Amino acid sequence: MQDLTGNNLLVSGGFAECLQQCFLRTSLDSCLIYLPEEEAFERLALKSKYGLAEELCSPVDISGGHQGSIALYRDIGKHNQKMGVEPLIYDDKNNVIVSHDNWHKTARIEHRLGASSEYYNPFLNVIFALLNVIDAIEDIEDNDQVHSEEYGQLPSSLDDKYPSVGAITLFANNDWFSRAIDKALSATNYQGEHHAQFSAGQLLQNYYLKQFQRPSIVI
Repeated sequence: MQDLTGNNLLVSGGFAECLQQCFLRTSLDSCLIYLPEEEAFERLALKSKYGLAEELCSPVDISGGHQGSIALYRDIGKHNQKMGVEPLIYDDKNNVIVSHDNWHKTARIEHRLGASSEYYNPFLNVIFALLNVIDAIEDIEDNDQVHSEEYGQLPSSLDDKYPSVGAITLFANNDWFSRAIDKALSATNYQGEHHAQFSAGQLLQNYYLKQFQRPSIVI
């Protein structure tokens, strides 16, 4: 992410922390976007189910710490290594003897909550990310303070399993995604089809939810 002069927006100021908080705030109720099948939740549970904490790093908690699952990396990376190291001079054995730290170029926020799936929709995920960017810009302009909060755990399933609420219900019952789309479109010259009952954001959210509907059984 760059400003008009090409500088990385995540290097200085409060924008990076604000964007991280936006992702933390919206990721639980929107987890259906990046965890679109039951097998994805099973993969997330492997670490605790089989004692594979050292072998796997699939997150369960939604956290934003240094080693968190929605993590901001500037000069130090996820393995405590220097970020953006660029080799300048090598010796005769191809070992780096002079390097330059250009972490301003590589500073980023990693959203590492998803699991690989053939049902993963990268276009919808980009929309989710951009909506958070818009929220962060608005929060910065409104001088909102960044507060550290606990956001709990991801659900264990697509479906509700009492007393836990599943990913489908979380997404269906939360209107941030649809409202954010409608708010973004209101600032453009978008002239899409008008629906008497639903807005554009609601139509997109409902369309995505349709693929998770179970067919009715008639006896």
